[in-house]
Amino acid sequence: VSTQSTWGRQGGSPSAVRFVSALIPERSQDIYYRDAIGNISTSHILHGGAVEASKIQVDFLHRFPLFGGWQTNFYFGFNLPLDQVLSAEGSYELRYPLASPIKNLHVENLETSIQLPEGASNVEVTVGGKKVPNLKNTLTPTYLDTSGRVTVSFTYNNIVNAVHTDEIVVRYDFSVIQLLHEPLLLTGAFFVLFIVRILFVRLF
Repeated sequence: VSTQSTWGRQGGSPSAVRFVSALIPERSQDIYYRDAIGNISTSHILHGGAVEASKIQVDFLHRFPLFGGWQTNFYFGFNLPLDQVLSAEGSYELRYPLASPIKNLHVENLETSIQLPEGASNVEVTVGGKKVPNLKNTLTPTYLDTSGRVTVSFTYNNIVNAVHTDEIVVRYDFSVIQLLHEPLLLTGAFFVLFIVRILFVRLF
């Protein structure tokens, strides 16, 4: 990831990046900003005023200024209500912007992974109305899964958020019966456990 020279020029050296800003949806929750050491408390959340409509601006102040050639790694994320990005009309459709929410950002290599519910089928991924090239489709096992959750991954190069405004659109089929999979699995496991317990007590 490379930064543009406009970052952090206010009140500081023009050769240093002191902070970055991100625009995220207004209903974002559980916003976090951390690095390998832990949580970074030097961030500010702004609403209204100069901020774009239906957006929240998050300003991140790094632990140290970034001069030319310096690098830093950090994690930034947030949660969104499902109805903000997912719709269900026949099949399910997930929509989210391709570009990073961080302002004035040029991404040399953008790796995206989307994890769908276990049992999702007929998965189709498009960006800007075109099918994603080199799409990887794998299964990721998580708690109480039997086969694993469908995970689609793809990579785009040289993404500039001021230019690339396309959305990632993921369409897939998912049966409502699949929602009962994990509750039935737990119920069956407890039932077997109780039967084994009863037999053990009676026999021994």
